[in-house]
Amino acid sequence: MIGRSVQAVVLAAGKSKRLNTDQSKLLEPICGKAMVLHTTTLLELMHIPATLIVGYQKEQVEQTVKQYHATNNTFTFVTQTEQLGTGHALKCSQPTWTSNHILVMNGDAPLLTQQLLEELIENHLQNNAAMSFMVSHNFDPSVTGYGFVVTEDNIVKIVEARHFQHEQRESFPINGGIYIFRRSFLESVIDTLPRNPISGEYYLTTLAEMASINGLPVITVETPFDHVRGVNTLRELWVAEQIKRSEIIDHWMKNGVRFFAPQNVIIDETVRIGRCSTIGCGAHLLGKTVIGENVSVGPFCILHDTVISDNCILESHIVVNNSLLSANRIIKPFVHIENEQIVQTYTPNTTIKPDISTL
Repeated sequence: MIGRSVQAVVLAAGKSKRLNTDQSKLLEPICGKAMVLHTTTLLELMHIPATLIVGYQKEQVEQTVKQYHATNNTFTFVTQTEQLGTGHALKCSQPTWTSNHILVMNGDAPLLTQQLLEELIENHLQNNAAMSFMVSHNFDPSVTGYGFVVTEDNIVKIVEARHFQHEQRESFPINGGIYIFRRSFLESVIDTLPRNPISGEYYLTTLAEMASINGLPVITVETPFDHVRGVNTLRELWVAEQIKRSEIIDHWMKNGVRFFAPQNVIIDETVRIGRCSTIGCGAHLLGKTVIGENVSVGPFCILHDTVISDNCILESHIVVNNSLLSANRIIKPFVHIENEQIVQTYTPNTTIKPDISTL
């Protein structure tokens, strides 16, 4: 039902200047998947068609999305040729609007969950709101740049941090950057969105005040800050990946997997692990690696796109890439296995040892 009445616009055109690298932040991997794909995967899961507004490194962003969603034709792309702000980006998508409600998301929200997005959409629909958006509270002074939400005399305003004059900032919610609009409201005001006289940009956040002034309902939905964290710097990228990785490890712990030093394990979202397996300190579990049941992965092992069958023991400092190990294998330390299928019949004394002839 949501998918038929709602379509999404993903803002993915920014230049990622604060990342201070040569690559769009949307292409940076988080737990093995480009950042933008965390957003598109969520939309695909919820059957919400989406238009991505692209600009900086648009070819790479489009290719990344198309390759990952090769069997899904509900993603379209619109180019924002000039960087004139989020309101202008939304205006660029107008020819693609066909649903009654338009969900607008930043492409750098990799921690958003289906449950929270459904809550926003359901509140919006139930209240017949012109605009609804996520708000949160942030008490970490090192996190800056989020607009503050101020409600005075029933007028809702989203005020940019640098223009915010109130004391006790922590008492005001911040803008989470996830919005949903009634399409008829957007169509009535998008051409009158004012241009900021200082930056020369059009801000979609101004739409909250425009709706309120016209007496239209504006709804806010409280959301935990970690789930609406944006990523603008490498530090924020690190924080987001730490949170995502912790969620993945917590999932496997609940499914019977022991991590001896979870804070030191690198694991991708696509990895699968069987019950009663143990993962040692410093292990890297990458790509489409599948680990069976009752497997021991020792310290500092690196597994990439590899299948480790049940009851195997990998002792330590072992690299296995694009390979298959059959059940009951014992791998001694400092072995590098590449593009192999190791399926010999197991006996208790059969182990794979490193080649030390060149040492």
